[in-house]
Amino acid sequence: LDALFQAVDRAAKEQQKIPYEVVMFENYHHIGRRLNWMGLATLSEHLKNCDKVYREHLEGYIKGKLGDPIEKISTFFTGVKSCLTPAMRPEEVGFNMSYSKSVLVKLLDDHQFKVVKKSIDNSIAKIDKHHIWA
Repeated sequence: LDALFQAVDRAAKEQQKIPYEVVMFENYHHIGRRLNWMGLATLSEHLKNCDKVYREHLEGYIKGKLGDPIEKISTFFTGVKSCLTPAMRPEEVGFNMSYSKSVLVKLLDDHQFKVVKKSIDNSIAKIDKHHIWA
């Protein structure tokens, strides 16, 4: 299996038409499905590795190539999530000026539906262009 993983990595680096991340996450997804289908306990470490690599490259593709049509809103909620620690109760997050209700309302007002829809449509077009089946 290690030779297969190396071959996928080499093929992804040599591929010029399709982004590296797409080749990696698509191939690791298929390899992971096959390993899971086999159901052998001895392959569990390889299955975990496939899943990890798949998720890393999928996340890298989404963040790096597509952008985020609602990036500021996403950043806001990521910050709220990071504030939710055992030391801070959910009710206290709103007292942080960066994550207050007024900041969220302003962010939502800045994002008009048509602009967000256009960004999402552009992202879908990029996805179709980058995938092998397109």
